[in-house]
Amino acid sequence: FCGFNADEFGHLLGISGNIFIWKGRGRKPNVSSKDTLLLLLHYLRRYPKFDSLGQGTGFSVSTLERLFNRAIPAASEWFFQKFVTNYAVNGDLPTDPNVPGVGYIVDATVQRINAPSGTFEEKKQFYSGKHGFYCLKSQVITDMKGVALHVVTNIDGAVHDLEVFKESIQDIQFLMDHHPNTPKKILADKGYVSREYAELLTTPHKGQTITLSRSQLNENQRMGKVRVIIENFFGRMKNRYAIIGSTYRNDRDSYSAIFRLCVALTNFEIIYCKHALRKNDGDFYSKFTTHEVMEMKKRSLEKQARVQEERQNIESRQTLTDDEQE
Repeated sequence: FCGFNADEFGHLLGISGNIFIWKGRGRKPNVSSKDTLLLLLHYLRRYPKFDSLGQGTGFSVSTLERLFNRAIPAASEWFFQKFVTNYAVNGDLPTDPNVPGVGYIVDATVQRINAPSGTFEEKKQFYSGKHGFYCLKSQVITDMKGVALHVVTNIDGAVHDLEVFKESIQDIQFLMDHHPNTPKKILADKGYVSREYAELLTTPHKGQTITLSRSQLNENQRMGKVRVIIENFFGRMKNRYAIIGSTYRNDRDSYSAIFRLCVALTNFEIIYCKHALRKNDGDFYSKFTTHEVMEMKKRSLEKQARVQEERQNIESRQTLTDDEQE
C-alpha cells in the first residue's frame, strides 16, 4: 500500500515526530499521524484521484484535500532536511577511480504537464522543444553513489539545463564547501558543455564517432558508465512515485514540495533502507524517456498528416471552384 515493509514504515514514522499533529486555526482532519503518513505515501506512490482514494479509504474528498494540503509541505520540509540536507553537509563523499577529480554528478529531468492556459507567450515558456511537450524541469546533484545532495525544481520546461545550473551556482559552491576533501568537479552530460564552467564541469567530448579519437571515445564511455547512476536515481524515483513519473495534474504551487519530498524518500530508501540503486532503475528510466520520445514523434507525424490532409482538401476545393467558374 505504501511501498515499505513494516520496519521501514515504522522507522519513517518515528523520524516524522510531530509533523502531522495539526496546530493553529481551521478545521483539523481527524486522522492519526500513522494513518496520515500511510495515506500520504500511498498517494505519492499511486497518484489516485481524491474521489477514488476516498472510496477505498472511507474519507471524504474534502477531508483528503485538507489532509494533503497540510501533510505534503510539512513532510517535504522535514524529510528533505533529514534525508537530503543533513546528509549533504556531513562528512566526505565517495569517489570513483574511473573519473578522478570528480565528486558529484548533475543532471536535469522533466515531468509532463497538461497544456497550460493563457496566451501563446505565456504557454511557450513551459514547452520543451527537446521533449516535445509541456513540462516542468528539475535539476538534481548526487554523490558518486547516487544519493541526492542538492535540488532545484519547478523550473519552466523551456529553460536550458545549463541555465538552471548557472542560476544555482552559488548554492552548489556552498554545498562543496562542506566537503573539503572531496574532488570539486561535477560530472555532467553534453547539455552542460560550457567554456565558462570548464574548470568545474566534466563533460563528454562532443563530436561524431568518426571524428573523435580512440582515447576520447574511451573517456566518453567511462564517463557514461559513471554518470548513469543519476539516471538510476531518476528511474527509481519515477518508478516508485507515480506523482513524479506520470503527467502532473496538481497546481504548480505545490510541485516543489512534492518533488523534494519524493527525492527525500528515495534517499531514505538508499541510505536507511539499504536499497542501493541498480541497473534496472536506469533501465526503467531509459524506457520511460524512450517512450516519451516515441510519443513525441507519433504526435509530430499525426500533425504532419493532418496538415497534409488539410492542404489536399484546400486544393480539392480550389479545383472544384475553378471548374465551376469555367
